Amino acid sequence: MYYSERAQRTLGPEARKEPVRFALKGGINYSASVRLGVGLYSDERIIPTENVRCILPLAPDTDSLVLTGRLNASGVNLLSEFTKLRRLDMVASEELETEAAALIIGRLESLESLGLGTDNDLVFGSSAFCRSVANLKYLVSLSIPCEKLTHADIEMIASNSNLQCLHLRSRRAILGPKSVRELGRLTALKELHFVCTPDVTVADFEPICRIKSLESLAIATDSPIDLDKEIKRRRPDIFFFVQPPSDEFQ
Repeated sequence: MYYSERAQRTLGPEARKEPVRFALKGGINYSASVRLGVGLYSDERIIPTENVRCILPLAPDTDSLVLTGRLNASGVNLLSEFTKLRRLDMVASEELETEAAALIIGRLESLESLGLGTDNDLVFGSSAFCRSVANLKYLVSLSIPCEKLTHADIEMIASNSNLQCLHLRSRRAILGPKSVRELGRLTALKELHFVCTPDVTVADFEPICRIKSLESLAIATDSPIDLDKEIKRRRPDIFFFVQPPSDEFQ
């Protein structure tokens, strides 16, 4: 568990030295202007629900939450207490694919950044999850594994016009030509990263190339087209990187 640097200065040395004990003493007094960054680190694959429950006294003022392990269903339910959360980083799990979990994510209305890490043995993707993400009106950064996402799921994500940074990570080709074209709807994008099928054409990338705000585009594909040449010809002003898919999440 940690506090943000600003919160540490306000709360004092005890918060830096023993943050959990300090948080649970029975009350914390700090300025209402202080926003807390809280992290739960665990050597276990699944963070015990009790550990999440221990930080609930901080939930109303938590700005950023980092979880290094998976949450079970009970732990996911407790996320609903973090109503002012702007950044959430956690590990993807089967529990996050459920309708109930999607409703909880959808209630985190202040979220600006959502990142899901993954264990290499998990194939993640959920239409309910994508539907909730699409309705987060302040979300500007999204990084998720996407190996089970359908074109309809990509359409839902692409309907969130506020997204500026989108990483759709996968160990295999997922996005086909239609999905690649669909991403061109995200006209506020600055950074885009995905893995696509080898049947994509240069024309499929035209909508993405027309995004004026785009600064960085990284793709993984086995396409026989010289995308490096074609994309750079259309958008010499952006950073562009292309590589073949691998067995690791990209």
